[in-house]
Amino acid sequence: MGYGGQSKEHNGICHSFMTSFFRSWSTTALPPKKSIVLAILPNILLLGGLGLIVSLLFHQGIPIAIAFPSYIFEFLLGLLLIFWVHAAYRRFLEGQHYWSTLVNTVRNLAHQIWLAVAEKEAKDRQRKVEAIQWLAAFVIMTPLYLRRHPLPSLRNAPNNVQSFLSAEQYQSLSQLHNPPLEVAFWLGEYLQLQHQRERLPLTQLAAMRCQLDTLVAVLGDSDRLVASSFSATYIVYLRQMLWLYCLLLPFQIVATAGWMTAPIVMVVGAIVLGTEAIGRVLEHPFHPHPHALPLDTHSEMVVNEITILLNRTPRSPQQTSIKIAVVPE
Repeated sequence: MGYGGQSKEHNGICHSFMTSFFRSWSTTALPPKKSIVLAILPNILLLGGLGLIVSLLFHQGIPIAIAFPSYIFEFLLGLLLIFWVHAAYRRFLEGQHYWSTLVNTVRNLAHQIWLAVAEKEAKDRQRKVEAIQWLAAFVIMTPLYLRRHPLPSLRNAPNNVQSFLSAEQYQSLSQLHNPPLEVAFWLGEYLQLQHQRERLPLTQLAAMRCQLDTLVAVLGDSDRLVASSFSATYIVYLRQMLWLYCLLLPFQIVATAGWMTAPIVMVVGAIVLGTEAIGRVLEHPFHPHPHALPLDTHSEMVVNEITILLNRTPRSPQQTSIKIAVVPE
């Protein structure tokens, strides 16, 4: 009885594991919308058609088979492809590091401004809220600037930068080449002014200026990553060699593969051209591509956090103070 119960429990665990594994595999392996496979599908079909034509001509007795040692060419082509994908992946990781640093710094700076800047007058709260709204505008404008997109003009659009700026501020930023940098300058002026008005201690000012400098540095590094793309000469040469290999492949294998030439060429073309396409996606981590960094999703998340922060009800010193109970001996 006990053994039967253990067996049923074991079967249930195995079934649950296989079900979750299949769902995970189907989600990651099956091609979603705008996947790499769908992007190169016309090229794969073209290679398949070429392989079919070569097979038909070969079975008609036309001597089109080519015999040459291709392993040296394949080895060199593999080195070129590996170097390209590796360099592109390094750029992707670099962009991911810059963006995560920017998001975390904006979070920390918003919370520090909310907690550290004192409110001695009625206008102090309004100035503080405006400064934190500038951080939200900074997060929204940075992806737009890195993608070289203009500022949106619809006020009711989701996460629109106009929701956190006045009309005059938006008008001045829309005329600049680098709007996030100007917002960082506004934040620096605000922090310096609060210190001069004795609303912000010197130690807190130094810490916030350090985080503001981090935002400016990350913005500059991200801009450099966008401007310094991979060598166009190398990419063009690599694509030419890949296509030359794929076009010559059916003539090389038709004598041994026969009618399987077309499927083999399609599979090899999908691997080779798909790897090159993945490198093109990784090369531009800030590009609005489904497989690039989700900048818009992260921006929306940070904006929602800032909105929640600004909607918090301010507490009095008696409510926020920590009372230490003295235990009698």
